[in-house]
Amino acid sequence: MFNLACRASGVLLSGALAVTVGVVSFTSNDEMNSAFVFIKPHANTKQAQALVKEVLQSKAIKITAEGELTATEIDKGMLIDQHYYAIASKATLLKPEAMPVPADKFETSFGLPWKQALADGVVYNALDACQVLGVDAVGLDKLWASAKKVKFGGGFYCGLINVPGKKPIYVFNGEDIFRRCHPLKARTTT
Repeated sequence: MFNLACRASGVLLSGALAVTVGVVSFTSNDEMNSAFVFIKPHANTKQAQALVKEVLQSKAIKITAEGELTATEIDKGMLIDQHYYAIASKATLLKPEAMPVPADKFETSFGLPWKQALADGVVYNALDACQVLGVDAVGLDKLWASAKKVKFGGGFYCGLINVPGKKPIYVFNGEDIFRRCHPLKARTTT
């Protein structure tokens, strides 16, 4: 069993969850390769585990270790953030001043120079935006849906979020907080 408060979301998820993981190795062109394989919670059944194992072994892939990770371990180790680093880094790991924001595109899209937005303190990653706006992952996801969004690159978005009674803010990868918490939803494995 686990109780998990998703870091910025305040959403409490509880129930049983296990993610089956395995470390596999295989040879390709006389080189040994290895990979970390996991079955996501929504698909983590005994049947899925057996199928994955069967397919890997049928391809001469050696399973060198198997185990389970709890939601707490996944969250504490920021494993989803690391796995989806390019997207998650801009939503949870990096502060706006460390992001490769194209200043000209930011100004063209939002009518405010990038350096001015930083100086005004109105730009946030999604994690920090939740705190500033006083919302959880679900709340930010709803606000993000109606935000004016601009794509800066693959998996790199900025959205202008307006909440009545608060100053408008610019949020990077606002949808990622919800996506980050979604795989950690309660699931009973069978």
